[in-house]
Amino acid sequence: MSVNGIGGASANYNVQQQAQRRARGADATGTQKPAGEYDQAKYLQDLNSRLDATVIAGEWNGRDEFGSANGSTVMIHPDFLRLMHDDPELGAKYEAEINAYAKNDAEGRKRLEAQGKTITSSGMYIDEKGEMNCYMATTGEYGGGKPEMAKKTPKETMEEMLERIAEKRQKEKLEAERIAGEEVVEKRTEASYTVDTLA
Repeated sequence: MSVNGIGGASANYNVQQQAQRRARGADATGTQKPAGEYDQAKYLQDLNSRLDATVIAGEWNGRDEFGSANGSTVMIHPDFLRLMHDDPELGAKYEAEINAYAKNDAEGRKRLEAQGKTITSSGMYIDEKGEMNCYMATTGEYGGGKPEMAKKTPKETMEEMLERIAEKRQKEKLEAERIAGEEVVEKRTEASYTVDTLA
């Protein structure tokens, strides 16, 4: 998700304005704030006490893993973390996104573990613009530990799935034709009955 959603450039411009005001020592509305009001460690502690994920501050290079194998980890760029603190509405919006990510991450872990995968790390990163990126690193053999699946290449598995879909569609088409045929016979019977009674 991006702050650039509805409103596009306007929303992005507002985030940039807030960052500039903060750099000058002003809050999100432009009002000068007393020095020392923002404490990153306390804000992170507050987020971690309320959210379903572990929240950390930092800058991600897009390659290294920062998440945990045991739960959802969210890394937030320090500048954007400050914006979340200074703008409660923006903070609430991203807190909801973090909780939604944690829920989806847990569901994804269950699905992958059912396939025989082991999650080594997963995480979400919120950059300085508010854009979100997620990753999940796994180990395990292809096919979820099922020997018959592990022997097949992804292409063979995809072809097999497409064949099953085509067979299912053919059965559905035949069933629809059968039902349509029964309706035609039923209408003919009704028409025949009507003609017989009129005669």
